[in-house]
Amino acid sequence: MAGGFYGDHPGVASDKVWRYDTVTDTWLEFPSLPEPRASGGIVVLDGKLHYFGAMSSDRMTDIDTHWTLDLSNPTSWQVESTFLYPTKSFSGCCVKWQDTCSRWAIWT
Repeated sequence: MAGGFYGDHPGVASDKVWRYDTVTDTWLEFPSLPEPRASGGIVVLDGKLHYFGAMSSDRMTDIDTHWTLDLSNPTSWQVESTFLYPTKSFSGCCVKWQDTCSRWAIWT
């Protein structure tokens, strides 16, 4: 899980990222997103976690950001190319499956 709103409505945007390990049945905190976001898409592709699009903390502004986190050394998010049209509230899907993804449960 990455970002989102927490607390009573309207809530506060979060930069927190959590990983669920299906083998140990535990949640582990990952490096935070560079900025608080909500309603972004997230997928694992080629050994990287991609977070893209989203909504800013004002709940009105669609965001065009695209960040990646290298899962072989998950220390900090990197800025990637932006979207032509900012968007939010969509799901990500990765059709290229790799063995390195087999212990990750990621959804939006």
